[in-house]
Amino acid sequence: MVARAQIADTFITLAFGVALILVPDVLLALYGARTDAAGIVLARLLGAFTLGYAGVNWYTSRAVETPMAREIIRAQGIVDVIAVVIGIAATLAGTVNVVGWSLVALFAVLGAIRLYGTMAMPRVATS
Repeated sequence: MVARAQIADTFITLAFGVALILVPDVLLALYGARTDAAGIVLARLLGAFTLGYAGVNWYTSRAVETPMAREIIRAQGIVDVIAVVIGIAATLAGTVNVVGWSLVALFAVLGAIRLYGTMAMPRVATS
């Protein structure tokens, strides 16, 4: 289950990364957000980071049983929990529109899979 979530998130983060780099204003408009030139630059930088995150998702999906991948995935789960809190606050405050709830749901599902899935995995002996 964790490996499948990592693979799915690879394609989600690829799509968001490319959109943030190429058409950040369009992506932000979907969420009811507007920004200036500095915000566009920051969105594009976030897009670059997001593309890197896609690579991490892909490579950890192929090695979920290893202690290193497990810790990376667990850390991603913590990021997901933080993103849920930020997303709830932003959507309730009206900073983003109702589409913001889709990100809350996405991060909540991925976070739950990552955190529960890595904790339920049997520990592997390391030497």
